[in-house]
Amino acid sequence: MTKIFRRSLIIASSLFIALITVPYFSSQRAGADIIVGNLICPEPGFDLEPSTDDNFIGQDHTVTATLTEDGKQISGRYVLFEVAGVNPTSGSDTTDANGQATFTYTGVNPGLDTITATTTIPCRDLQSGEPHDIVISDTATKNWTIFVVPESPIGLIALVGSSIAALGGFLFWKRKQGNSQPHSLGDLGI
Repeated sequence: MTKIFRRSLIIASSLFIALITVPYFSSQRAGADIIVGNLICPEPGFDLEPSTDDNFIGQDHTVTATLTEDGKQISGRYVLFEVAGVNPTSGSDTTDANGQATFTYTGVNPGLDTITATTTIPCRDLQSGEPHDIVISDTATKNWTIFVVPESPIGLIALVGSSIAALGGFLFWKRKQGNSQPHSLGDLGI
């Protein structure tokens, strides 16, 4: 074999192996990094909590997005929060030293919202080494209700007590409207 032919064969063989190896390792780890297509990226962790929650309308709701790369909290990363549903809104925050960014909003309409937190992780091209960002996101749901029966016994006592007080106030008002004779509940339309 001539030298030129051997070099061409070695180059072609190397190229063939590289073309087969990259797709094979497309979801494999490379040390602390992961390979996605032709990109090598730190292994991301991105969680939005609480993942589901219920509140009364008019109350504030706060979600916290936590970002990690290779298991370490990442600070200084921009996070976009978008709410779709009955209370559409958006906002943003930057991750703190604990890798956390928060977003608070108030629901004014009853129903379901889906909250999406989005950020990027820095990657680099395996062949050229050029930087590329990959967008990652996580979602949570929020159910806004008009009224929820309290779960605790104290809450139920307070609910019943306020209902009795309201009824007493109504009876007092009704008595003042007419004569000074007490009325039965049937006379009052109750």
